[in-house]
Amino acid sequence: MNTNQKNGGNNNLAVTTKDKVFLLSVEEVEQYFNTQIARQFDSYNWWLRTPGNPKNTVAYVDDRGNINEDGRNVKVLTAVRPAMWIDLNS
Repeated sequence: MNTNQKNGGNNNLAVTTKDKVFLLSVEEVEQYFNTQIARQFDSYNWWLRTPGNPKNTVAYVDDRGNINEDGRNVKVLTAVRPAMWIDLNS
C-alpha cells in the first residue's frame, strides 16, 4: 500500500492508494532512486504522484534527475514511469 505524503502542495491530506500500478511519490523516489544519475530516464522528465504547488501542478523528475517538488503544469506533456510492488514470496 502506498501513502501520498503532503509536500506543501494543494493536497493537505495523506492519502493511501491501493492501486496495483501507480506513480512514485517524492519520498519513494528519494528512497529507491537515491542518486541523480539513477533518476535519469532517457532524457525525459517524468511525473510523480506528489502534488506540486501552486494548484494544477504535480512534482516531477527532470531530464537531469533532479526532483522538482514545486511541480509542473499538468497540461505539459511529460513521461511516466509506472511502478508496482511484487511479492517475491508468493
